[in-house]
Amino acid sequence: MYATQCELVKRISSCYAMYYNCMINHLRRIIFDEETCKEIVQECFLRIFSKSIALDPNSPKTKNFILSVAKNLAVDYLRRNRMENARLKEKCYLEFPLNTNRISNQPVEIENKIFSAEISGIIKNSVRQFNALKQHVFKEVVIRGKGIADVSHKSSMSRYQVKKYYDEVVDRLKEDLAEYH
Repeated sequence: MYATQCELVKRISSCYAMYYNCMINHLRRIIFDEETCKEIVQECFLRIFSKSIALDPNSPKTKNFILSVAKNLAVDYLRRNRMENARLKEKCYLEFPLNTNRISNQPVEIENKIFSAEISGIIKNSVRQFNALKQHVFKEVVIRGKGIADVSHKSSMSRYQVKKYYDEVVDRLKEDLAEYH
């Protein structure tokens, strides 16, 4: 059901006024950053307007429709953000592996280089104390940015077991790096 441009603007404006706070509260449960939630609400209404979807502000289906569009946009945002973070971590890991023998071409202050090498050594030693499976879980989650579910599926382990292995390594790292915090 398509409406005239003026009618469409009025309906979307009234829906925006009615459901804005509800959408923000709904999105805060998914994305914890309020500015991002506001951007997603804007994007939601822009998409509805660009597709000329006529909304009835008084219909209960309208609220469900708008919230589902917003939720889908939030999930897309999180997915894009997670993939981008994983690429950045992978790039950083490939460019600056935890290898203290690597000589960097970038000028670094000696104090920072020694401190960085010391922390890298502690991390390597802490992770090496675990078996290969626990090391694999830790690297997949931290370095490659994969989720617990993805790692458990590919490793044929339960999510509980993957989470347990990951937590063990992280707890050990926290203990070993406590003096630097």
